Amino acid sequence: MPLSSVFSIMSLAANHLMKIFILCAVISLALVMGCDSSEGSESYLEQGLAKYELGQYEQAIEDFDEAVRIEPDSDYAYFNRGLANYQLGRYEQAIEDYDQAIRIRPDYLKAYHHRSRAKNQLGLYMQADSDRYAITGMKADDADTYIIRGRAKSSLGRYADIR
Repeated sequence: MPLSSVFSIMSLAANHLMKIFILCAVISLALVMGCDSSEGSESYLEQGLAKYELGQYEQAIEDFDEAVRIEPDSDYAYFNRGLANYQLGRYEQAIEDYDQAIRIRPDYLKAYHHRSRAKNQLGLYMQADSDRYAITGMKADDADTYIIRGRAKSSLGRYADIR
């Protein structure tokens, strides 16, 4: 076996071990702090994010469901549940989650972006373009949102507007 293959396998194994370590740390913290409603939805969000990173999308959705139950106006919980539903190919459910996140926070640029991706998967190209148009007018406040906004402008053929 070539040395480069060995390093590649070792790198993958280290990545998976790191994700498992993060999940164990989050779960341990949640157990110490308690996961009842008096603690709020944050511990469920953290557990859901860790499970999402491990590719455990069904389990992540269960945690995001609990976060939404505790805090019905958590745009972040709806958004992340949408990401997990998208990964499972549940595009309609993902769109519903992104819709809720946008209803709560109308300027949630990343929710518009991911909703447009889900709409594309369903062949709803005009609706996806509508989301991309909305994105082009939003304020970008970090590198990720500038990239998303630039991609939206590019996909709409607005190359002169990309800065």
